[in-house]
Amino acid sequence: MSFFHDHLLSAIVLLPLVGAMLLLAFPRGQKSGVRGFTIAICLVDFALALWLWGRFDPSMATMQVTERVDWIPSFGITYSMGVDGLTILLIVLTTFLTPIVVVSTYSGVKERAREYMVCLLFLQSGMLGAFVATDLFLFYVFWEVMLVPMYFLIGIWGGRERVYAAIKFFIFTMSGSLLMLVAILYTVWAVKGQGDITFNYADVVERLGNTDLGNAEVYLFLAFALAFAIKVPMFPFHTWLPDAHVEAPTGGSVILAGVLLKLGTFGFLRYAMWLFPETAAAFLPAIGLLAVIGIIYGALVAMVQVDFKRLVAYSSVSHLGFVMLGLAAMTVTGVSGGVLQMVNHGISTGALFLLVGVIYERRHTRLLDDFGGLAKVMPKYAMVWAIMMLSSVGLPGLNGFVGEFLILVGTFQSEGILVATTTGQLAWMGIVAANVVAIAAIIFLILALGRQPREQVGTPTKAVAGIGIAILAGALVLPPMGSFAGGLLIRPLVGVTSSSISGDGFREIFALLAVLAGTGVIFAAVYLLLATQKVFFGPIRHKENEHLNDLSLREGMMLLPLIIVAVVMGVYPKPFLEAVNPTVENYAQQFRSRAGLSALAAKETPSLTALAKPARPDELVEPSSALPMQLMDRPGMPGMLPARRLPSGPIVVPPRGEIEKARTNPKMQKLDAKGVRWLKNRPAVRGGER
Repeated sequence: MSFFHDHLLSAIVLLPLVGAMLLLAFPRGQKSGVRGFTIAICLVDFALALWLWGRFDPSMATMQVTERVDWIPSFGITYSMGVDGLTILLIVLTTFLTPIVVVSTYSGVKERAREYMVCLLFLQSGMLGAFVATDLFLFYVFWEVMLVPMYFLIGIWGGRERVYAAIKFFIFTMSGSLLMLVAILYTVWAVKGQGDITFNYADVVERLGNTDLGNAEVYLFLAFALAFAIKVPMFPFHTWLPDAHVEAPTGGSVILAGVLLKLGTFGFLRYAMWLFPETAAAFLPAIGLLAVIGIIYGALVAMVQVDFKRLVAYSSVSHLGFVMLGLAAMTVTGVSGGVLQMVNHGISTGALFLLVGVIYERRHTRLLDDFGGLAKVMPKYAMVWAIMMLSSVGLPGLNGFVGEFLILVGTFQSEGILVATTTGQLAWMGIVAANVVAIAAIIFLILALGRQPREQVGTPTKAVAGIGIAILAGALVLPPMGSFAGGLLIRPLVGVTSSSISGDGFREIFALLAVLAGTGVIFAAVYLLLATQKVFFGPIRHKENEHLNDLSLREGMMLLPLIIVAVVMGVYPKPFLEAVNPTVENYAQQFRSRAGLSALAAKETPSLTALAKPARPDELVEPSSALPMQLMDRPGMPGMLPARRLPSGPIVVPPRGEIEKARTNPKMQKLDAKGVRWLKNRPAVRGGER
C-alpha cells in the first residue's frame, strides 16, 4: 500500500498501459474475456482516481500528490507529476467514462475487439498523463501518445469515410502539435541562462517571470494557442471535428467529446495563458470573441443538420465555446464555471453519443427523417434521451445549467479591455446585434418547421410557433422605452460603467460577449427540441420503427451512472466547486497580477451554494448607509449582524430595529420570509465595481 500511496498518480496513469500490454497475450477470438479484463482494469483505475480525490485537499491551491524522478538529467527532463484543482475532476471524469465505453462495445464492436481495447487503454494512459504531467517534455510525450490510438479507433472501426476522417484528424492535430513542440524548445532555451537547462513546468514559469522575450513572446503564445485551439476545437479550426465524430465508433465519439477535447481547454489554461500572461491578456478579448462566434455558429449549424450524430457533434463546438468564454473572462466565477462545464459536457454529450449509437445499432441509419414516433415503441429510450438532452440544453436542476450560469456571470463580471464608446452607443449596437440574432432564430425555426411532413405540422401551428418565438425574441431584445428598462438581454447593456472611466464610458467588451453568448442557450434549446420532436413524437412513419427493442438491461446500466451524475451535479454542485475554487482563485489572481490587469474583488465566490450560506463571524460589518462591496475581515463584535452578499455584489445591512431583534432571537440571522421580502424591496447599496 505504501507504494500506491507514494506513487498514486503513476499507478493511475500507467495501469491502463500495463493492461493494454497484458491484453496482447489474450487469444484473438476471446471477445468476452478481453472485454471483461478491460472493464476490470478500468474499474480499478476509477477506484484509484476516487482514492486520489479523497486524498486531495481542496483548500490547497498548489500541486498535490507530486512525484518527481530524473528522466534525462543532461537535458533537465524529469518524470514529474502533480494534481491540483484544475485537473482532479478531469482525472475522475476520464476514469469514469472509460468503463462505460467498454460496456458500449458489447454490441458496437464485432471485429478486432482485442485491438480495440488495446487502443482504448493506450488512449486512456495518454489522456491521464497529459493532465498530470508537470514537465513540458513529458506533457508533450503524453500529448502525442493520445494521437495514435485515436487515429486507429477512427480509421479501423469507423464508418464509410473513416480513412478520410482519421487522416484529417491526424493532420490537424499534428500540425498544431509540431508548432507547440517548437515553442516548448524555444522557451526552454530562452530561459536556460538563469541556471541549468530544465523542462520543469514550475521552473520555466519562474524563469519566464525574470526574462524579457520581446516580440518572441507573442509568437510563442500563438504557437501554444493554435495547438490547443485545434484540439478544443475553436472556430475556425473546428472542421475536423464533425467528420471525426460522425465516422468514429460510438466509444470513440464518447472519449473524443468527453475527454480528448478537454485537453485543448485545459492546455489553454495551464500552458498558453500561464506561461505568457501579458500576451495572453492582450488576446483574451479575441479569444472571447472567437468563443462567442463558435457558440452561435455551432448552434446554428446544428439546427439545420439532418444527421443525428452530426447534430450532436456541432453541439460540441457550441458548448465548448462556453468553456473558452469562461476561461477568457479570467474571473474566479468564469474559470470555475469553465472547468465545471468541461466535466458537464463530458457527461451530457457523452450520453447523447451513446444514445445515438444505441439507435444506430438497431436501424443502421442516423437520418432524422428516418425516425418519428419512437417514444411509442421505445419509451425508456425516449425518457433517457429527454433527461440528457435537457442536461445539454442547461435546464436548472441538471448539470449543464450550473456551468453555463457561472460562465455567463463570470464573463459579465470580467474586467478586461476598455471600449472607447459610450454606453448608449454600445447599447444600441447590442440591440441591433440581438435583433439580428433573434430574426435569424425565427427564420431558422420557420424553415425547420416547413420541412416537416404536412400531417405533422400545419399552417396554423407554424403561425403560432412563429408568433410565439417573435414575442419571446421581443421580450429579450426590445430597446428601453420610457419606464421600460428594455428586454432581458438589453438591460445589462444599459448603464454599465466603470469607476475608472468618467462619463458614460463602457466598462469592458466582456459584458457584451456575455449577452451574445446567452443566445447560444436559446439556440441549443431550439435545435435539440426540434430533433427530439422529429425523432420521438408524431406518427410512426416507417414500418422498420414499429418493432424496435427498447433499452436492454446492459444499455440501461450503461446510461444510469451518467443520469445520476447529471442530476447530482445539477442539484448539489458544492463538492465539485469546492475542489476547483481555491486553485482557480489563486490562478486568476496571480494571472491578473502578472498580466497587469485589475485585481479581482476580494472573496469573489463562484459557488452557487455560497451565495446563500450563513455568514461567518469574520464577515461582520458595521451598519452604514454606504458600504464598500468587499467584506471586511474583522472579528465579530456584540450587536453586529452578518451582512449578506447578494449575487449582484452589494452589501445590504438591516436597520437597527432588525439588529435589536437579532440580539434577542438568533434565528432572525437566517432571514425569514419577511426579511427576504424586505431585502428584495430595499434598494441595493453599491460601492465600486468588481
